[in-house]
Amino acid sequence: GPLITWPDEAEHSHWVRVGERPVDALRVVLPPAPSAARVTVHELIDGDLSEVSTGLVWRIDSGEALTVALPPRLGTFLVELDPQLHLDEEPRFEAIRTEGIDLPDETLRIPVTTSRLQENGWTRYDLELPSRLPLTWLEADPVEDLFSRDAAVVAPRPWSYPGSLPPALSPNESSTIERLQLDEVRLDRTRLAVPPATDHGVDLSLLIHSESGPPLQIPDVVVGLPGQELLVRDAGPGPHTLFAGRHGHSPRSSDLQFAAAELSRVATGPYQPGDRVPNPSHRPPEELGDLGSPGVGLERDRSTFVRAISGEPGLVRIPVDLHVLTHARADLGDLRLVTADGRQIAYVLSAVGTVPGWTELPFERTEQGGTSVLEVTLPEPNLLVGGVTLHTEAPLFRRGVRLSQPRGGVLSLMRSYTWVGSEAPGALSLDVHRRVGDTLVVEVDNGDDAPLPLHQVDVDWSSWELVAVLPEEPVELRYGDLAREAPAYDLRLVRDLVVRAEATASLGEVEEVGPRPVAFLDRALVFGGVGVLGVGLLVLTVLLIRGAPAGQEDADAEAVTAGEDPPSGA
Repeated sequence: GPLITWPDEAEHSHWVRVGERPVDALRVVLPPAPSAARVTVHELIDGDLSEVSTGLVWRIDSGEALTVALPPRLGTFLVELDPQLHLDEEPRFEAIRTEGIDLPDETLRIPVTTSRLQENGWTRYDLELPSRLPLTWLEADPVEDLFSRDAAVVAPRPWSYPGSLPPALSPNESSTIERLQLDEVRLDRTRLAVPPATDHGVDLSLLIHSESGPPLQIPDVVVGLPGQELLVRDAGPGPHTLFAGRHGHSPRSSDLQFAAAELSRVATGPYQPGDRVPNPSHRPPEELGDLGSPGVGLERDRSTFVRAISGEPGLVRIPVDLHVLTHARADLGDLRLVTADGRQIAYVLSAVGTVPGWTELPFERTEQGGTSVLEVTLPEPNLLVGGVTLHTEAPLFRRGVRLSQPRGGVLSLMRSYTWVGSEAPGALSLDVHRRVGDTLVVEVDNGDDAPLPLHQVDVDWSSWELVAVLPEEPVELRYGDLAREAPAYDLRLVRDLVVRAEATASLGEVEEVGPRPVAFLDRALVFGGVGVLGVGLLVLTVLLIRGAPAGQEDADAEAVTAGEDPPSGA
């Protein structure tokens, strides 16, 4: 509908009349030059002005934010602008009327669980939502007050192989987020689109490229859910029941949908739904297939460690701690949940994120020609190391970097990479995902240049959890059997099992019930030592066999040459 505007006597003040159809927002079109203004909207009711909306509108070279909400009704409004940045020309105004239902967004502040610089230059910030939510946008909230970076929101790919390299995350397409702090005015453009809820479940990752600077510090983000309402026509007196929460099904529509925008403006109410309660007739897939009940017994149990599980019966998450990660098999395939009589409880192994790990590890540095050699000491010799991060303050360089593991006096190469300072400034993170031992060797090929200044080395590892249906009877976790094969439970076929698991169980104290498992390196050293001993004994035996007869044969030869009889017994 037509929007009638005219200037007020006061500077930077304008009257706006909505006279035919209600509108939902006012677009304040600023001049092309960089400018910003704080907008306050008053509604004229019976000769009095009442404030109904405020907001900051701005336009800079790389973006703009020009809309301010209006009450969706006919009326006359006074719009006052408080210039914040170069408002040399008066703006013009446009009306915005949404086609669908325009409800305010619900917002949540979600903490960043882990952050890690990937090899591809994208810093990954992992988020865990409280439940599967139909999010439409995410706003990053870095600590820094001045930045411009490429960014995107992606759904992490499923990864359930602890002994392999995890898939690096990269966006199909990205947008620019930026912030410009000018005195009291902060111009933010940090909102990003979120993939559909069916794609991400409860896990999301924010990716920000670090090519133009070191990784941003982001303790948490803000996510938005679009306002939702159900329009019901002639439903009767009720009471009525709303059913929800069935995953994997597309929403159904009715013929009323085409008129939703107009019907929402004239609908009475609103009515609020009551408290959410479980549906007593619903049975989850794992219950229908009896996938969570105790299975076959654990034969020939050679586990070294036992931990009691503390938690309520039902679907739970069981986070595994550092002891499990250091004493279980590298792929965690020897983990077993068993009942008191030895029957197995099925579980799903799920990657949670990356543990920050150890920072500023001690290292000894030596220069060998054009190569810098750093021997880094690890506090735990048996941990499945996820990644190694090197830190430098040098801005421009190009160096070859090698990560190696000492084995029997020689270096076993694990990773090699060409580090370009302009592409990964400040820090380089390399994926390892293997047991390194107690020493990590970093070699930097400096060529003809001076040694690259490296001031810090960090190590991180992946965090894992077991998702299972605990029975009423006691359950314990067993691990430390390096010869046992990984299990294959049908429970993993339930696609939304991890999404629905809300309760958390915990591991009890460590109880050692068998001999400690011998690691591969330990076995290699033992076998190598036995082999060396065997070769030594063999050589000694040969020398003894050949030594005595050789001396006797020489004596016999001398006697024959002199014409004498050989000694008795020859």
